[in-house]
Amino acid sequence: MNSHLKSREGIAGSFSPQIDALFADYDRAGSPGVNVAVIDAGEVIHRRGYGLANVEDDVPFTAETVMRLGSTSKHLCATCILILENRGLLSLHDDVRRHLPELPDFGSPIRLVHLLTMTSGLRDGLNMLLFAGLGAHNEISRAQIIELARRDSTLMFAPGDDCVYSNTNYALLSAIVERLSGMQIGEFMARELFAPLGMHHTKLVPHMTQTIAHAARGYMPGAGGDYSEGLMLVELSGDGGVVSTLDDMRRWFGNYRSDRYFGPDYRARMEAVYPLNDGRAIDYRLGINVESYRGEAKVSHAGGMPGHLCDFVFFPQRDLGIVLFANVFRPPLLDMPDRIADIVLFERSVAAEAAAAIPATTAAEPLGFYASVSDGALIQIARVDGALVCFYLGEAHRLATTGPGVFCSAKRGALIELRGTGERFETLDLVLGCAAPIALGRVEEPRARSGESMHEFAGRFVSDVLQECHSVLAHDGYLEIELESPLRSLVWRTLVPVAGDLFTSVIDGEPSMTNVQVRFERDRTGTVTGFCYYLSRCKCVRFARVEQRRAS
Repeated sequence: MNSHLKSREGIAGSFSPQIDALFADYDRAGSPGVNVAVIDAGEVIHRRGYGLANVEDDVPFTAETVMRLGSTSKHLCATCILILENRGLLSLHDDVRRHLPELPDFGSPIRLVHLLTMTSGLRDGLNMLLFAGLGAHNEISRAQIIELARRDSTLMFAPGDDCVYSNTNYALLSAIVERLSGMQIGEFMARELFAPLGMHHTKLVPHMTQTIAHAARGYMPGAGGDYSEGLMLVELSGDGGVVSTLDDMRRWFGNYRSDRYFGPDYRARMEAVYPLNDGRAIDYRLGINVESYRGEAKVSHAGGMPGHLCDFVFFPQRDLGIVLFANVFRPPLLDMPDRIADIVLFERSVAAEAAAAIPATTAAEPLGFYASVSDGALIQIARVDGALVCFYLGEAHRLATTGPGVFCSAKRGALIELRGTGERFETLDLVLGCAAPIALGRVEEPRARSGESMHEFAGRFVSDVLQECHSVLAHDGYLEIELESPLRSLVWRTLVPVAGDLFTSVIDGEPSMTNVQVRFERDRTGTVTGFCYYLSRCKCVRFARVEQRRAS
């Protein structure tokens, strides 16, 4: 088997040996890998694949290999909205209920620009379905995601107050495109986006089970170097359903940099700042991020789904574009466009970058667990492979020291900062993007505490939005949560105490106990009346105690 060598056939330039070194771990037989193109001043200076598009059939990557964009699709969906605005069919400042009147009135209007910029406050419907024992392995329709938004009565925050990523926003935008255009969003994209640019291998494919000619197969890494098939059964739309090729994405990038189609002032409108209600600017624009990297403007959007990763990156001041596809779900690969930019733009060697990636151990570090009961927040800070890492809601954020007692996430696209004082860091301020700081205090490692009664927390708790009942079972020193349906189960089951009425989940195979938190609520008499879940992209999901509801 040597077809992986054919993946390397493409376009090479003066920077190719250094770029090749970035992907050496995948440049071998029997491995899935990466397909990447680098475009400098409109010219492709590097286009190669590493590994195989299909391991079982020994199929190499080519410029025509079809791969999934995942959430990189979102800026294509935003482009559809701008086309409708060009035609006078909507305004970005329309109340979403003008186009989707079935959505509830949350008091303050959610405008289309709130959906586009992730500032609506709507919870992520895909993660919400985890509370019903449903996940990527279950068949989930877009209608189900929208129905959750229709049934909800609260938001995570008032529209425009904060920015929290939620796929629900783009499921709703896709529905608006369909209602105003009178066609399915895939058909609209084909006619309005792909045909004008000659992107003949690009289309929206709602289901990963659909057969696609020349498509790469997606892989999930397992133990011992094995791989399993990457698959999700969720119906996709403008939130993440587009498939494309390196050659087609080169055409898309060419238009993005030249601003020829989708105008007037297409790029300026995509990248325009829409401040929060308090005037603060955010990096997330219309389905695209605009941030700074080494002092240069950087426009990008990554995507990830089981078995697939994608990144679309543009450095407009230096006229450099990078398109990266991967058919193996290893999120650190999304750092590689920055490494490529280091090589092409900043003359940074791979060896120097690797050395800089692992900070030296310092005497004073906030290692351990920190929590806020009132905010339902729990973090763990640990050393992992020599790097300082903060685990929050299941995600690992590599930290860099930016000043005395200040630690910021080095993870691309993540906005997290920790501030503390003293040698032991008994308290920390957790800053998440644009939200107000959360005061955290040091706590012991969460664990079952023998001898502590948990019976006051036991009972049946119901969510009107999800129409699900979670039963809380009390044990000596810990709790268990289960669904009443024998056919479905939660990802989490065991809850261990953190502090006061705050508990956290124990999930097999996870590196940290920070994925899901539960904060119980009490009435004036101290009786437990319900609890709130805190999960990534789904904060403060409330369940009310059934007995309490009957008594009221």
